[in-house]
Amino acid sequence: MSRSKFAAQKGNEQYYDVHTDALRRVHKDQRIFYVDSNYSGDADNWSGRRLTSAKPTITSAYSDCTAARGDTILVEPFHAETTTAVLTMSTSYVQLEGVQIANRRPEITLNGAVDMFSVEAAGQSIKNIEQTIVTTDAPTALINVAAADCHIDNVKMIPSATAVNTVDCITLASGGDDLELSNLQIYNTVVAVNSFINIEAAVARLKLHDSHMFGDIVTAGIIDAAAATQVALERNVIGTIGTTIPGVTLDSNPTGFVDDLIIYGTHTTLTSNYNFGNLLRLSRIRVCEETDASVQASDIIPVLDTN
Repeated sequence: MSRSKFAAQKGNEQYYDVHTDALRRVHKDQRIFYVDSNYSGDADNWSGRRLTSAKPTITSAYSDCTAARGDTILVEPFHAETTTAVLTMSTSYVQLEGVQIANRRPEITLNGAVDMFSVEAAGQSIKNIEQTIVTTDAPTALINVAAADCHIDNVKMIPSATAVNTVDCITLASGGDDLELSNLQIYNTVVAVNSFINIEAAVARLKLHDSHMFGDIVTAGIIDAAAATQVALERNVIGTIGTTIPGVTLDSNPTGFVDDLIIYGTHTTLTSNYNFGNLLRLSRIRVCEETDASVQASDIIPVLDTN
């Protein structure tokens, strides 16, 4: 190999190593792919291995990932993408990460009655992205998780637009054990969705923490259709808008604990704004009942104890 070619190869390796090592290399063959709609990339011919040859869509980058080696897709902060089909995440241990500047994240818009992301292989993560919909009504979810050991972090969701809305924002399906949901920001202001989070199957060891969700709801903020086990819900805020809408309805009797939860519900009494079943252990649950369904009807004045 000539000296010039050797130097160029070493330069490329160092370029990739800087980025990979910054994310903590987990496999000798781990690769980084870039996604940025601001480049006129060709999904078939551009490698996505450099920012100047970035892939134009997440789907085109994801299709080049290899299972079980920690491949990472970095989505640039000014990337904007509209998809009409579900992105089936069926390659294990792939990291999908938006590059965030201040509070700006890459924006992914769904225009189809499907899931935006369906996570179907273990150990994947979705981080630092913004999700919304347009035109097509009733997408089934913005994220559906049906695989173990996954992590959803710092995702902003706006699940309705104009006269259309998603069914649920996040759904947990069979197989979605050991899922961590953290720093979720869900805002719904146009058309009511069924729920923010729907536990559709008997998942184990769900952890939801440090998240806030507020907006128009049909059923409740968090709901279940099967009994989850060993759940941990910590430091969350849930606010609902709509007539008689509770913050939490977990009537399938999950096990685990809830700590430091604030509920701003619109049901008729304080206690009817939540249902945790009869097996969860509860601490620091604070509830406000918003009687007019959208804003607080009057000031909350503590009762003076004269005893």
